[in-house]
Amino acid sequence: MKRSKNDTLIHQRGKEYKCSENFFGTVTYYYESEVLKFIKHVYKNSLYEDFNTEYYFIEKGILKLQVQFYQIIRYNTVSYTSKHENSFSAEKVLDLTETRFFLKPDEKVDCFERSFMEKLSEWDEEIFNNIDFTPAQCDTDISDILYKYRILKKFEKRLKFSSGKHPECIFHIW
Repeated sequence: MKRSKNDTLIHQRGKEYKCSENFFGTVTYYYESEVLKFIKHVYKNSLYEDFNTEYYFIEKGILKLQVQFYQIIRYNTVSYTSKHENSFSAEKVLDLTETRFFLKPDEKVDCFERSFMEKLSEWDEEIFNNIDFTPAQCDTDISDILYKYRILKKFEKRLKFSSGKHPECIFHIW
């Protein structure tokens, strides 16, 4: 049987939003047989942070797992001064942390984390992907995770009836 280019069990719908110059993002919803299975939220929420990415994994309408990627670009700087010259150099360093929050039925969360920092010019995603997760202190409260999830679910309902323009800030409209 020949499959067409658009023949897939998973389909998606997404939208960008903007709260301010330094707080904006994109939300993408993934469906299987019209049932929401997965949400991807990529956003920037300050002048100094790089983009953050959150993934929400849903099973039978219940949030089971949230994964957060926080990446920060840092600069290592070196200055050198002598009698004859002053020099300054900077190199970009990527600091990436992945945290997984497993939501349990008893309103508790199990957290696991891995992180890696390397010069951007020498960054190797394979090395990062082979780092083991370690149990982590859950700094994020389950109520915070569920609050953001509810906002993203409300945004999904609005998305079905929205016009083609980008909506205002999703965190201020409810």
